Amino acid sequence: MEFQIKQNYGKSGCGWIYFNAKPVNIDELKKIAIQEMVKDWERIIPSLYFSGPKKPLPTIEVAEYENGKKVKNGIRFKIKWR
Repeated sequence: MEFQIKQNYGKSGCGWIYFNAKPVNIDELKKIAIQEMVKDWERIIPSLYFSGPKKPLPTIEVAEYENGKKVKNGIRFKIKWR
């Protein structure tokens, strides 16, 4: 299954991360989403020394994706990553 994490940077700024996960319970999926978000942020941190992006807001939105589109009635949730 493919999932999309929507990051909110404020002032209409957004970013997206995609990850794949086997069908698991929602709690495991939340842990995976937070891990993916932290991993992405750690990748971005070095660019901050050269006026990189600010840190995304603490709440992220996760949605199930298939063929580049959100799955209707699919898995969706919001969670705080920091």
